[in-house]
Amino acid sequence: MTEHILEAQNIVFNYTGGIAALKNISVKIPKGKKVVFLGENGAGKSTLFLHFNGILKPNKGKILFKNQEVKYDKKSLTALRKCVGIVFQDPDTQLFSASVSQEVSFGPMNLGFPREKIEKYVNYALEAAGISDLQDLPTHFLSYGQKKRVTIASIIAMEPEVIIFDEPTNYLDPKHKIQIMDFLTDLNKNSTTVILSTHDVDIAYAWADHIIVIKDGMVLQEGTPKEIFTNTSLIQDANLTTPVILDIYNELKRNNHINSDSATPRTKAELLELINTSVKTY
Repeated sequence: MTEHILEAQNIVFNYTGGIAALKNISVKIPKGKKVVFLGENGAGKSTLFLHFNGILKPNKGKILFKNQEVKYDKKSLTALRKCVGIVFQDPDTQLFSASVSQEVSFGPMNLGFPREKIEKYVNYALEAAGISDLQDLPTHFLSYGQKKRVTIASIIAMEPEVIIFDEPTNYLDPKHKIQIMDFLTDLNKNSTTVILSTHDVDIAYAWADHIIVIKDGMVLQEGTPKEIFTNTSLIQDANLTTPVILDIYNELKRNNHINSDSATPRTKAELLELINTSVKTY
């Protein structure tokens, strides 16, 4: 039976002026999985994320963490945010300390960790994010990609059980996109539940264990990458496209160039291996 670490129950949220952002959303996040919220800009992904760690409070409905309803007093929110960290889309909105090491140590210090534990966790987070060599630099001297890694390290240092990433690959070049996604995979290997939002169907298809499609503040469908991207009507309704890897695979199969019972590839490496081993020669 699947264990769920976060749950939204019938969440309704309107911004000032009556703008409906979330419309009776209910969704469960499986523990220890790589979960993607997929949808267009403005679909409600970021707003839902801000509910998951208590930054926003729903007008109706409730959020549960480990089957316990989230409470909004200071003590309860501090405890929640130790367990559920969020990395915002724009790192400049999250960075405010003078140096990288100060930025990464702020969270553990704020949570009251002892000095020895702070030093241990900060060093681990800097190394995990690949920025140990930047620890003494001012944050405003860093590139966009480096700032992104600092914000990630600042969350890792608090040792959360869940880390939420809002559009983590936005504005990154292809090389750094791959590095970030590989890094998120490594995080998940430590049993951390990793949640991210994106409108990039290729990233969602290749990386996710579980995909939740969201549009206009509502959940349209959820399931495995294969279940989502073989649902033609869903793709159309959500204004999405089919991942390139899946398009190529389907074309090869349609033209009888590969065995019809071959496993469906999800990554470039899997597709190339399939082509090298299964393409029929004439």
